[in-house]
Amino acid sequence: MTWHLLMKALTVKDGERALLTRNGRLERVLEPGRHLLFDLRHQLTAEIFNVVRAEFPAERYAVLKAARPDLAAELFEAVETKANEIAIVSLDGRPVHLMTPWQARIYWKVATSVDVERIDVASDPRVTARHLAMIERNRPTIVTEAVVENHEAGLLYVEGRLLERLAPGRHAFWIAGRKIEVKRLDLRPQAVEITAQEMLTRDRIALRVTLTAFRRIVDPERVVAAVPDVDAWLYRLVQFAIREAVAGRTLDEVLRRRLRWMRSCATMYASASPIAVSRSPNSA
Repeated sequence: MTWHLLMKALTVKDGERALLTRNGRLERVLEPGRHLLFDLRHQLTAEIFNVVRAEFPAERYAVLKAARPDLAAELFEAVETKANEIAIVSLDGRPVHLMTPWQARIYWKVATSVDVERIDVASDPRVTARHLAMIERNRPTIVTEAVVENHEAGLLYVEGRLLERLAPGRHAFWIAGRKIEVKRLDLRPQAVEITAQEMLTRDRIALRVTLTAFRRIVDPERVVAAVPDVDAWLYRLVQFAIREAVAGRTLDEVLRRRLRWMRSCATMYASASPIAVSRSPNSA
């Protein structure tokens, strides 16, 4: 801005706008070009803003909207999110900002196309593939992801409540204002080794028993609800079954019925379990 006697000369470039105020009050908006302003008492102030894909302070927008709602509607696009709402803001067709609940951002729209896509995350926490691609840079702060393999079961929990069982594949969920967890369980047969268990038979003969239990989860929902650690739970279960069975038999009975005993005792303790168990005795 330059002075010429009682005139001010101001040049506004393409991609800019100037807010002209007199004694702190907005008088008008200056578009690109050279402007000569009569200012006898030095009361005018011009503030130049870049308006290409640019934001405007939300606090100043609120003041401007209260004083000149017509100008506010003409110059700006105000984006405000509510509770349980996500907004993806695109400038000239390019996703730029991801807004979380209870946010407000103001964009100049005189030289930029502003598009807003609002998503209600309360009705469905899933993130679509299209939205996932749009928010690549902002993903860690607002989205949680999980990949469920073909041999796994994925259980979706929202605020601690089991919502559904997920099919194999990639899944993403909005985590704004809520806790979301995906628990993955391996459905393949797993071996649990129970080694060097010292115990006494009914005739007080000490045995050292080694046993391998093979387990396979057949009801993931029940397992997660009932068992915090599958392998630790199975280890203690089979260990207890062995001790109870050996203590009730003599050494001769153990040797004669070893294979049948292994099958029956494990079946007895696992029949009500959501985990399938098989046994393979190694030595006694």
